[in-house]
Amino acid sequence: MKGYVFKVLLLGDAGVGKTSLIMRFVHNQFKRDYLLTIGMNVSSYQLEVDGIPVSLSIHDIGGQKRFEAFRQIFYKGSSGAIIVYDITRETSFRNAANWTKELRDECKHQTELLLVGNKVDLEDMRAVSYEEGAKQGEDLNTISFIETSALSGTNVVDAFEQLARSMINSPERKTST
Repeated sequence: MKGYVFKVLLLGDAGVGKTSLIMRFVHNQFKRDYLLTIGMNVSSYQLEVDGIPVSLSIHDIGGQKRFEAFRQIFYKGSSGAIIVYDITRETSFRNAANWTKELRDECKHQTELLLVGNKVDLEDMRAVSYEEGAKQGEDLNTISFIETSALSGTNVVDAFEQLARSMINSPERKTST
């Protein structure tokens, strides 16, 4: 059976939970104490989407401003990206548009984008409504919008599967194995 290999980026401000989402997806773990991502970290994961084998190379891009000058080199060859914001931090939500623009400016090819509002386990501290997130997803022309919690695991697998499905169905970005 034909399979696919995709490079996926996780982008967003520092502290929005990109690394935690990857840890939950790849290892089904949540660690409260971890070091901030310096530059970039890569994880690999194999899954099946609608019976199709998919291998993801997941690139966790550090969100700190000081890495802005060189992070664009990591964008090359990406098939998809998850733009992450923290539902308790409105600034991270507003900056999702900047991350999307930066990626689209740097990538000359079609990159499937998914907008993710993370930390829904902190509902009592919510600063960005679900409706605002959904509208932002439409405005940014992403494939979808979903809210997640790396802590509880809510919708984490669904987010990666949605992106993988979209990449499979995007003929310009497929790489067969």
